[in-house]
Amino acid sequence: MKKIALSVIGILVIAVTLVGCGNNSSQTAGKTQLTAKQRSTKIINRKETIWRETALVKSDVDGKGQLTALKTKKLAGAASSNLVWTTHNGQFSSGYTKTNYAKIKEMITKNATTSSDYKTKLFTIKQLNDTLKEAKASIRIHKYSDLVYLKSNKVAGGQSVGFIASDHKLYGLQLSYVYSATQANSPTDRAYILSDQGYQTPKKHVNISSLTGRWGNSDTTDQLIVRKHWIYQVSQTGVHSTYTRLKLQDLSKITTADLYSSATFNYAQIQALKVGYAMPRATTIAGSDKTYTYLVLNKKTLVRIGEGSFQRYTKLTADPTTTDLPEKVLQIFNKLDGQGGTQIAETMTAMGNNSYTIGLVDNMDRLTKTSLQQNTTIKTATVSNGKITIKNE
Repeated sequence: MKKIALSVIGILVIAVTLVGCGNNSSQTAGKTQLTAKQRSTKIINRKETIWRETALVKSDVDGKGQLTALKTKKLAGAASSNLVWTTHNGQFSSGYTKTNYAKIKEMITKNATTSSDYKTKLFTIKQLNDTLKEAKASIRIHKYSDLVYLKSNKVAGGQSVGFIASDHKLYGLQLSYVYSATQANSPTDRAYILSDQGYQTPKKHVNISSLTGRWGNSDTTDQLIVRKHWIYQVSQTGVHSTYTRLKLQDLSKITTADLYSSATFNYAQIQALKVGYAMPRATTIAGSDKTYTYLVLNKKTLVRIGEGSFQRYTKLTADPTTTDLPEKVLQIFNKLDGQGGTQIAETMTAMGNNSYTIGLVDNMDRLTKTSLQQNTTIKTATVSNGKITIKNE
């Protein structure tokens, strides 16, 4: 009887174990697996992601249009990259909106060369996946609609590229290539690879008022004086002192449409990424004097970025008062600002005897807007017994 009872118990244990295993298998099978398009869309739908180019995928094409020698070429460094995309809430920067493969295919076909020596071919799904494999992407596509396609908001046409995002990479897959019987083994682009890593950004948004004070760097004697939303700098030419200011802009107050379609800002973003920095809309306070971009990283640190140049400034004191920037110079700037109008005072040069020459321009939002004015308007100011008189020259 004991043996029979034990046998029955053993059978029950095995049965329960099998039932349990069956339930686990069913749960695993029942898990929702995201498609390639869904995975990509989830990344592109983030509030904001800045992508910088890090590598290219290329191959050779023979005179019959056959592709060989697929290879990846990493860029020499951040300084070698001239391509930046920003995705935000499902959209792409630089004045583009989404379209479909049929529209882009039509554009490619329409723009294909009519020369008898050259022919255009579209990449197949298999060839596009070969490119993703070479790029070491963890994603593959099953149909052309898995990719994102872009048309221009400004001119007819669009990007002859399909985009897909995976992990920390954005892949821009070329959709067609050109070959010629007279040019065997010519190189052709297959994709460019962009990354959302490898750069620093302002981590938190700061109030511009908290930046008031004097700033300096360890490499030079240059000082920056921050008051309100202005950065003032003083230079000396002979006996004359010149006071120049640039405007700090809060990018969070600029619409996404205006910011991401700005060629001026896009160029500044590229230059920043070349030295390892980026300017996200949500947290960036920055300004430009047309030569340099001044990017605030936090309440104590800002960086000055030019074409291939970089300078770090730290806050020395919260007190902006200095004899380098006399109070009467500030009063003249404030008086001009209070007069309104379409022009804004940018520079002021002390000419002696309490007289000043002032340069006014039409735009100080130079990080995001292109100046329309070719010539600076000149005015003069005199100070006598505390009274400021301003005249047109």
